Amino acid sequence: MTHEISPLEPVHLSEVFDKADLRDVYPLDQQELLDQIQRQNSWTLLIDGEAEGVGGTVEYWPGRSMVWAIFTDKARQHPRTMSKSARHALKFANGRIEASARTDWPQAQRFLEHLGFSKGELMEEYDACNADHYAYTIYNGAH
Repeated sequence: MTHEISPLEPVHLSEVFDKADLRDVYPLDQQELLDQIQRQNSWTLLIDGEAEGVGGTVEYWPGRSMVWAIFTDKARQHPRTMSKSARHALKFANGRIEASARTDWPQAQRFLEHLGFSKGELMEEYDACNADHYAYTIYNGAH
C-alpha cells in the first residue's frame, strides 16, 4: 500500500463523498463547500493513487481554527495513515483548534481524542441533518 498527502483537487471531494456514501446524510451543495474550503489549507489522502480522504483547516481568525476531515471505509482500515493525514492538517493551524464529532459516531470521538483533542460540550442539532455533536478542542503553537 502506498499513501501520500496532496493538495485537494475538486474531483477528490466528490470521489470521497461518493465512496463514504455521504450524499444522503449531508445534502450539501458541493460547489459551495468546495469554494469555502479551497481558500483554506485543504488536502487529499491518496491510498494506492485513489482519493480515500479529504480534510483541512478553516481559520476563523488568527489563533482560532476548525479542522475537518472525511474518510472512506478503505482509509479507516489504515488508522496510522488516517492519523498521519490528520496531523498534517493540524500543522497548518495555531492556537485554539476546534472539531466536532456526532454523538452517534464513537469512532470519530475516539479518533479526535487519539489526536489529543479534549471533549467539550454537547451541541444539539449542530449539522445540516440536525444531528447532535460533541465539541472538541486542542491548542497548538504559541497563540
